[in-house]
Amino acid sequence: MKKILFGLLALGIAGAPAWGAGPAGKATDQQASQDAGDPLRYLRRLAGGRPIGQPRPSPVAGISQVELDADTLYISNDGRYAFIGSLIDLEKGRNLTAQAKARSARKLLDAFGDENKVIFHAKGREKAVIDVFTDTSCPYCRKLHAEVPRLQAAGVTVRYLPYPRGGKRGPGYKGLRQVWCAKDPVKAMDLAKHGKDVADKGDCPRAALVDQGYQLGERLGVQGTPTIYLPDGTPIGGYVPARELLMRLGK
Repeated sequence: MKKILFGLLALGIAGAPAWGAGPAGKATDQQASQDAGDPLRYLRRLAGGRPIGQPRPSPVAGISQVELDADTLYISNDGRYAFIGSLIDLEKGRNLTAQAKARSARKLLDAFGDENKVIFHAKGREKAVIDVFTDTSCPYCRKLHAEVPRLQAAGVTVRYLPYPRGGKRGPGYKGLRQVWCAKDPVKAMDLAKHGKDVADKGDCPRAALVDQGYQLGERLGVQGTPTIYLPDGTPIGGYVPARELLMRLGK
């Protein structure tokens, strides 16, 4: 959320002169006329090409809700004013913004595709599915992985997405590429999480998924690993013991 806010401010400051009179002034009136009925006209100028959803009514009169990439913000119905933050339903005690962000996250996580994740399937009947951004060099990722068998036994499927801390220069970048390129990624993930060598150079078409996973994590605002996403898209940052995680899942 902070990235979006600072990005908008920076773009607004950098782009301000272009909105005033100048060499392009002749086109300004025509553009203004075309944009007059578009409530997103100001936001589009600041968004820097980020995907913008269609405005939807919010519970607050005169305020619409808009998805900006993976974030949620609120704009006045005329599109002039916006605020970024949490909209709370005090009567019901619900964070409506967090719920909206969770729905958006769930869509993006599902769009990444199961075929592009390393999946540890539930044993027996599947009762829940969680997505986890992971880094093979991360100590707490290894600690969580040691408890995956307990989650599987309880009917929970764990789907791993790659998130190399530090990007291409991070300590886990090569290891994640090796896992995603391996003939048996599940076995390779087990080896890597136990500090053992994965017999793969990490140079294959699937290695690109490591960069794509990192980019997705950045869009979602992932701060580190592990980051766990519950079935409804709610994120949990950091390691959570299996016992506590199963309680959160209602298992």
